[in-house]
Amino acid sequence: MYTRHYGDNMRLTVMVKLLPSGSQHEALKATLRRVNEACDYASGVAWDSGTFGNKYRLQQATYHDIKERFGLTAQVVIRLLAKVADAYKRDKRTTKRTFRPLGAIAYDDRILRWYDDEVAIWTTEGRQRIPFVCDERTRALLASRRGESDLVYRSGKWYLLASVEVEEPPPGTPEDWLGVDLGGLTSPPIRTARSTHPSALRSRASATNASALSCKRRARSPQSGT
Repeated sequence: MYTRHYGDNMRLTVMVKLLPSGSQHEALKATLRRVNEACDYASGVAWDSGTFGNKYRLQQATYHDIKERFGLTAQVVIRLLAKVADAYKRDKRTTKRTFRPLGAIAYDDRILRWYDDEVAIWTTEGRQRIPFVCDERTRALLASRRGESDLVYRSGKWYLLASVEVEEPPPGTPEDWLGVDLGGLTSPPIRTARSTHPSALRSRASATNASALSCKRRARSPQSGT
């Protein structure tokens, strides 16, 4: 789970595991391949035309061509062009960007719908209703989902990473303290609020004094050598 702060709220990224059937698994893989192939095409146009990280200029130059050439919906094209533009934001003129065939792609609410225990997700084979599993805390956080979700294929498994926004909890009041005595000549003893019994304090003081006395004696003793 990842965290970002937005004012008084926190933006978290939560993950659910998809449970596609065999045919749905193949549909998801075909979708990733088609979209990332379109990303490579858009990247080539960006590289040749010098549009690079300008998403709007790249959209003007490629939107209709990609939509027709790759048979993608309008919103999928918008999302993949944003992915290409983001890839060029660093070191724009250094290297032409290429994309892994099964690299993650982003979905927004127009092409991905969330339900209690399944999602309706766009694929090149049409919309698929696919069940998902997650823990109870993640399920509760999904109620405050915001923005895009990423479809990720990892080690043969499918996941959706969703952004959720929650209120930042107020700072807590400490009930204990931890202190370190830096005045000793040996490794500093750790003191906690629970170790303040008089007998414990006297025992630590005696040990510290004995250690300091031993160090002083060693410092006064003559040194051997040349």
